[in-house]
Amino acid sequence: MKFSIVTVVLNDLMGLKRTHESVSTQSFRDAEWLVIDGASTDGTVEWLAKTEAPGFQWWSESDDGLYDAMNKGIERATGDYMVFLNAGDEFSGSSVLSTVASDLDRAPATDFVFGDAIDVAAEGNTYYRRARSHRSLWWTMFACHQAMFFLRERVGGQRYHLRYRNAADFAFVAEFLRKDHDKGPPEVRYVDTPLCRFWLGGNSWLNRPAAIRESYDIRARYMGISAPANAGLFLAHHAHLWLKRYTPGITRRLRYRQ
Repeated sequence: MKFSIVTVVLNDLMGLKRTHESVSTQSFRDAEWLVIDGASTDGTVEWLAKTEAPGFQWWSESDDGLYDAMNKGIERATGDYMVFLNAGDEFSGSSVLSTVASDLDRAPATDFVFGDAIDVAAEGNTYYRRARSHRSLWWTMFACHQAMFFLRERVGGQRYHLRYRNAADFAFVAEFLRKDHDKGPPEVRYVDTPLCRFWLGGNSWLNRPAAIRESYDIRARYMGISAPANAGLFLAHHAHLWLKRYTPGITRRLRYRQ
């Protein structure tokens, strides 16, 4: 079994080094690390040119944003399963790939694996985010995207839709998991352990209102949710965003496992 770890970066050398440390310390060695750089100017290209590691490849060229770069990673991946660990993201420990590989050995027909996450706040505090059931995707992304492993064969020609600038990962998962997929319903497995460390406060947080608007279209297009139900979800997500911004202590107690 082989994993493809896809990392996209643009002018975030410090974050890329953190991801590199996490990838390079994995005890499971049958993996490739593919770095897609968007023509950085902060020293990232120079660092990539000097870095050597088994299975490491990199490319640097201008692109049409985060999801375009992730699509380039899909096209260049050769592993059985793909995971997207962008600059600054980390695996939760050195045994993550070994844990996932062992789980897949017990269920070789699995199309999709996901697990929990450790959220890291700007001040350094960490919070255990337990994944929800994948059947709750109609409400929100049920797990951290960095804690999801996709069978590359099932991904096939599927790509991140560039019309979504902030929520293409939500659309990608919805399309991959839909029951009427031409390859049939996916085989899904949940691993009851954190698989990644995700740093809060990035673009996903800053662009959350735009992502909520895009999610409205994604639910209608890929999940068949009716307009009235979708409108209710749209309002509920804006209310949830308001609570997260103005009552962070309460929302953290409700969301995170102590």
